[in-house]
Amino acid sequence: TAISQSFTLSIQRKPKASFTVSRSGLTVVFTDTSTGSPTNWFWEFGDAGNNVSRQQSPTFTYPAPGTYLVRLTAANATGSSEATQFVAVTGN
Repeated sequence: TAISQSFTLSIQRKPKASFTVSRSGLTVVFTDTSTGSPTNWFWEFGDAGNNVSRQQSPTFTYPAPGTYLVRLTAANATGSSEATQFVAVTGN
């Protein structure tokens, strides 16, 4: 007697973090464009107040014009990756 079984195997890879920015004055909208199905996000906005967010695509208002180093860490059950970008905020 032959026994037959079928299995579904899904392979999840760690995400590749990436993001875009849209500016209006001191306010910046960060849009997550990460691939690899992240389930957790951690944003560091690079300001002196060390503000952070765990939203997927947050909006942040900077206290003053300047250039800020923003870091996104995107993660899932398999691992994580980081993306960094300098964001120039003019306040205009």
